[in-house]
Amino acid sequence: MPFLFGKPPDVNRGNFYGLANENSETTWINIATLRLDHRFNDQLSLRNMLRYSNVDRQAFPSPPRISGTPTPSTPLSQIIVAPNHPGRSTTEEILDNQLDLLARFQIFGFNHTLLSGLEIATEGFNPRSRG
Repeated sequence: MPFLFGKPPDVNRGNFYGLANENSETTWINIATLRLDHRFNDQLSLRNMLRYSNVDRQAFPSPPRISGTPTPSTPLSQIIVAPNHPGRSTTEEILDNQLDLLARFQIFGFNHTLLSGLEIATEGFNPRSRG
């Protein structure tokens, strides 16, 4: 629903102003994960997890747009609403690596667990519009 003069117009909320047969979004999601665990002994272990994800999205929404430049005195019945059909395609890639070191030990009769880690990630986003 397009806003009219800063607020939604007083129309039937069941009205659809888009292109019913052409609204679509298709998403392809590919994720690969590699996890390596190594236990040195009962007190010390190391884990590394590498994850790559690629998300391709093609969207063809038809959001409504108000045609022309109506004024607040223009009757609602004379305001023309037309669908806009911008297509867009995006690709998002994420590469993430997480390294964890887990140590269990006892000091003065108390059990302790120390978890230390490092995470490095990179993300890329490539939007492409289709007219």
